[in-house]
Amino acid sequence: LFCDLDEAGKPIKGTGFDLRRCLIGDFYITDYAQIEARGLVALVKDERILPKLRAGMSIYQAHAEATTGQTWKNLKKENFPLYQAKKMEVLLLGYQGGATKLASAAYLMTRDSEDPAGVIRWSPEEAAEVVSGFRTDNPIVGFWGLLDRLVKAAAFRKDECLKIRLPSGRFMRYWNPRVRTISVVVKDENGNDKMIEKTAVFTQHAKGDPGSFRSAFGGNLTENVVSGMCRDVLRDGWIALHRAGYAVAFTAHDEYVVDLKPGQKPEEVDRIVLEANNSSWAAFIPLALEGQRSSFYTK
Repeated sequence: LFCDLDEAGKPIKGTGFDLRRCLIGDFYITDYAQIEARGLVALVKDERILPKLRAGMSIYQAHAEATTGQTWKNLKKENFPLYQAKKMEVLLLGYQGGATKLASAAYLMTRDSEDPAGVIRWSPEEAAEVVSGFRTDNPIVGFWGLLDRLVKAAAFRKDECLKIRLPSGRFMRYWNPRVRTISVVVKDENGNDKMIEKTAVFTQHAKGDPGSFRSAFGGNLTENVVSGMCRDVLRDGWIALHRAGYAVAFTAHDEYVVDLKPGQKPEEVDRIVLEANNSSWAAFIPLALEGQRSSFYTK
């Protein structure tokens, strides 16, 4: 943060400072390992992958084994290019992502890999094959379809509110689902902008606000459901830590930053959180935590 950039816009090492280091304390920083990806496969009951996760395997290797029929002791070490490819599938395709975004995002996320073999440069055709392979016999696709049908039916009925109940019992609300036709800018075959009309289902983020309509379809509803579910997991772990006398200084994404008091142990933090989650509604999710102790906040 606050550092000089080179001609490519990348940070120059040794310049500036990291603002996170200004947050000091006896911190134990622990985060849920791939919580959204784990939550998604648990939500759709993907039995190809769940037993492997419960046995302690990373979700990227579990996905690779489930989709290739092969096994590895440590995929990341034995076949890093394949590990990278399967990791991108898990991270980028679970919410109905398409080939164009997959190709660009996968390159951006892997271009700084220390091992050049881990940099992904998929052509549009290769990316399309990856998307097709991911969706074949994948129960996630059925879940997209379920939520897509729900929102379309609500729009057809012109319901005031579509309510989706999360596993925790909390409801997500989508106001005034409606079929609308809007004008959007897309690229033509020559890469030039052109205006087309698009008809789709939209819902309001703010009840009664016509300016808050957002597109609603199976993929992004799935993302919202999974994110909301994981938020509830984080909430419940936080409450358990508070009741046990541990002070959560703050949270960031899927991690707790616990300011340890004298005599408190990092391993107890993980135990308290996992026991709380595994004895609650979230027991069906194969959760795991990864933590480190530090005198300042760091990733």
